[in-house]
Amino acid sequence: MAIRAGHFPVILTQNAYRIDAAATLDTFLPFGGATMVIGGVDPFMIKRGYVTVAVDVLGSGVSDGEETLLGAREQQAYGETVDWVVQQSWSNGKVGLAGTSYLGISALLTAEQQKPAVKAVFVNVPMGDAWRGIAVPVAC
Repeated sequence: MAIRAGHFPVILTQNAYRIDAAATLDTFLPFGGATMVIGGVDPFMIKRGYVTVAVDVLGSGVSDGEETLLGAREQQAYGETVDWVVQQSWSNGKVGLAGTSYLGISALLTAEQQKPAVKAVFVNVPMGDAWRGIAVPVAC
């Protein structure tokens, strides 16, 4: 794939599953399945003129810091990541957020910060109720 010079919109995923795991898992899953679930380089979006950026959230995966599982400091870092993305020479200042599961939750929490650069959010199966889903599982 040829690299073009210019400024491009960015698709940002922020996850807690290790950004380096998607490339390995994609060797076993068809059609880039792991990239869709846990983020990473997205050839589909790149071919359509987007830059894809995937980061491990603060304290998880290969990221420094203390993990707080959707805590206040982690959420603050979501907005800081958006700010970093729009400052890059290849960014046109427009950011789309995307993700499945934890990545979807982090995308929604990032969008809640109402950063002007965030123009779109696409999430797939974000948890509806973290209290019941993680902290206090309830038997049905």
